[in-house]
Amino acid sequence: MIGRTPPAHERQMNSIAEAANILAVSERTVRRLIKRGELGAVHANRRVLIPRRELEDFVARGGTRP
Repeated sequence: MIGRTPPAHERQMNSIAEAANILAVSERTVRRLIKRGELGAVHANRRVLIPRRELEDFVARGGTRP
């Protein structure tokens, strides 16, 4: 469908808030994971975006998820 915004779990890039929701953790935890290098992120201007593949890999390595 044209113009449809996909749900967070289907997007190629997710915000910290979306990633926190997908992983069922706080935004602070997502920021900590990024800082420790456990979760990859892309810094675009003032935004921090987490590629969907990073979330999938994190979960596959035993990370948290609902």
